[in-house]
Amino acid sequence: MGGGYHHLQLEGRYINSADDTIGYAYHSGSTIKNDAGATTTYPENYIWIKLPFTEKNFGESIHVYLEMNVAEWFKNPTTWDLNTSYNGLMDDYNAQVLMRENGGDVFSVTSLTD
Repeated sequence: MGGGYHHLQLEGRYINSADDTIGYAYHSGSTIKNDAGATTTYPENYIWIKLPFTEKNFGESIHVYLEMNVAEWFKNPTTWDLNTSYNGLMDDYNAQVLMRENGGDVFSVTSLTD
């Protein structure tokens, strides 16, 4: 998979549309895209988090507290259907793109302190 890494791993069990208990592995990491088998590219697959502005002098530290709303990974902007996409997602370029898009509002800054 291109020597990348997992930057998100959510795993668990759920009851699918056939009323069966199924395990899922929602893993996100490096993306690999093969264009007609000729060219392999590694598009960026990370999420930018905007921090509120704070002014600090060089060498001063600040503590940033982040909160993650796990439910947002599965619903915004794309509703995730575990009945069709529940495992083997690291090798699925399109799934990786959707996960990145869903991660856009997962994180929020709860406080900044010295």
